[in-house]
Amino acid sequence: MGGGAQPTPPIPPEYTEDEFISVGISNYIETDFIPTQLCKVEIKFQGTINTSAKAGCYFGSRNGYNNNVFSYQSSLSSGSDPDMTINAGFSTQRSLTIPNVAGDVIIYGVDGGRFYYNGTTIATYTDTFSPTFPIYIMRVNSAGSPYLNAARGNLYYCKCWDDNGILVRDYKPVTRIADSAKGLYDVVTQTFEILK
Repeated sequence: MGGGAQPTPPIPPEYTEDEFISVGISNYIETDFIPTQLCKVEIKFQGTINTSAKAGCYFGSRNGYNNNVFSYQSSLSSGSDPDMTINAGFSTQRSLTIPNVAGDVIIYGVDGGRFYYNGTTIATYTDTFSPTFPIYIMRVNSAGSPYLNAARGNLYYCKCWDDNGILVRDYKPVTRIADSAKGLYDVVTQTFEILK
């Protein structure tokens, strides 16, 4: 028989697959995925407009302030602002501007230094750096501690590819039936990561 992609294992019966999980300002999910400058991380997310706090993180890792940063964040000055600021962390932090899409369902990602949303490239960087901490989903893992507020809204999935373009994490939103705990189930490694 020929090679090719292997079928995705089913989610075990101990979990119920959800369309999304809702994320609050302090929520996050730990992972064991350490990013590199060649990897790809993608998240599908729908933000909610909050009149008092507009900034939020989608995923990230850093060794310290502007030290081996790998992150994707956004902020708004107000819900009616026509533009939103994207803080692109790739070795160091940069600020970019895109149209205000905060309330839409958007796919945000970083692919080998290319920052994009819904397939549209925002910027591309070629810095050399070596993060040593795995990413947190919805916050930044800052040397082992959660940093920045989470983006508020609905999280549909998060996927991670290694330097060779192989899908190594495929997180799907689930509810653990035994205790109704919300989180993400990685169908690649068959592990559950709880929403903290």
